[in-house]
Amino acid sequence: MERVKVRMEDMVEKVGFWGILACASIPNPLFDLAGITCGHFLVPFTTFFGATVIGKAIVKAHLQMTFVILTFNEDLLEKYNNRTIVIVLCSV
Repeated sequence: MERVKVRMEDMVEKVGFWGILACASIPNPLFDLAGITCGHFLVPFTTFFGATVIGKAIVKAHLQMTFVILTFNEDLLEKYNNRTIVIVLCSV
């Protein structure tokens, strides 16, 4: 855990906006640690909030939307089911 804290501190100090954006864009618990670290190092609110909004509202939302669309696309599901049936029949 100590190693994660040190890396997060380095990222916030060196990378700043882009590091916060990266943490906000992917669904992980490290964003909470990034927020605490930003508060500790007195990162300006506009930098933190701007990176958070872009990361959560634009990047993360679109990644999740694309994942759901591709996952539940009827054509892709049909192809997957047909392949699964063929694989099961071939292995029996």
